[in-house]
Amino acid sequence: MIATIERIVSAGESLLCEAVLLTIFQAHQKSENDAPSQAFPGISASDIGKQAGIYRKSGEVGMNDAIVHGILNKLAEENKVTRYTSAWGLTKTELEARMNEK
Repeated sequence: MIATIERIVSAGESLLCEAVLLTIFQAHQKSENDAPSQAFPGISASDIGKQAGIYRKSGEVGMNDAIVHGILNKLAEENKVTRYTSAWGLTKTELEARMNEK
């Protein structure tokens, strides 16, 4: 039973990670298309949650994007995303890997 729960959690976490990475990548591509001469400013956790359709708790200060923040922190530990001042972007390595997948 425990192994089944762990597999479910691992699968769910993997899907959330991919959803967050893909959302950031798409925002990066849109930014390049809209303003090719400007650096990608990043995307906020709130916008990631809204665009990816990840659950957002409304009304609770500081908890609205807890799931997205947790996934972003995990991805930062894995060197897949980097935090800007108030937004997030892909690391150069992750961006290049996703550009090569196209």
